[in-house]
Amino acid sequence: MQYRVSYLKGMMDGMNMVSNSQEGKVISEIVSVLEDFADAFDEMDADLAMLENHVDGLDADLEFMETHYYNLDEEAPEESTRPETYSSFKK
Repeated sequence: MQYRVSYLKGMMDGMNMVSNSQEGKVISEIVSVLEDFADAFDEMDADLAMLENHVDGLDADLEFMETHYYNLDEEAPEESTRPETYSSFKK
């Protein structure tokens, strides 16, 4: 996106768009806003990549915990064979 905004800025310079004219001012401001959007987009893209890496790490840690500590790879016991829970003793 940055590349395309830079291209537009170059076109404006090449066409000698004068920022003093009404149209030049409007187009210059539009390109400036597009540049702000491109910067924000790049920041969000970098943040998303960082979050994806973090979530992948958490997923790997959770999988390790499930397989090594909770043995969740096995099927859950049937309802009738499960031990009573604390909530059933409260009655």
